[in-house]
Amino acid sequence: MPWKNGQGLTKEIFIEDSPHAGLVFRLSIATISKSGPFSQFPKKKRIITCLGGSPVSLKLGTNQQITLKKFEPFEFDGHETVYGSLNGELPAEDFNVMFDPNEGDASITVVHLACGEQTTVTSASVHTPVYIFVAFGAVKSGLFTLNQFDTFIHTTQNTITLTCDAPTTLFLVHYRRYKRT
Repeated sequence: MPWKNGQGLTKEIFIEDSPHAGLVFRLSIATISKSGPFSQFPKKKRIITCLGGSPVSLKLGTNQQITLKKFEPFEFDGHETVYGSLNGELPAEDFNVMFDPNEGDASITVVHLACGEQTTVTSASVHTPVYIFVAFGAVKSGLFTLNQFDTFIHTTQNTITLTCDAPTTLFLVHYRRYKRT
């Protein structure tokens, strides 16, 4: 999918739209191949996490500057004026969560697993899914194997146990939809 500002491409992993709110929730991977402005998304929240490549510095508004660190999520408002500076010759890859804060809330928990280690993941209900994204390495359960950049949407109240045969980093994206009355 082309970037809103026309300066790159994003691979959408998951998207949820609503007739009254437009974009409600999206997971994606983007490649940053040159410095430039980020697209603005008014009324949305964004969480960006560096997956690798050259470091990227973000200038937000007029006074905040941050250098993204590998596997460390950074949240900002989608209406912010953001300029991304690529600090190296290699392109950077990042994982993105975008959501409408009037429709729900999202967060990322980063889980680092050593060789042979395991973790468990539980979702409270279909209204609070956990998106398991493999940022590095691979994991397996009794039901499936996930390789790098694979995603599994866990929506049942069952607990899934994930194990790895090599060092692995997972992003557990928790998304809670607000109940409408």
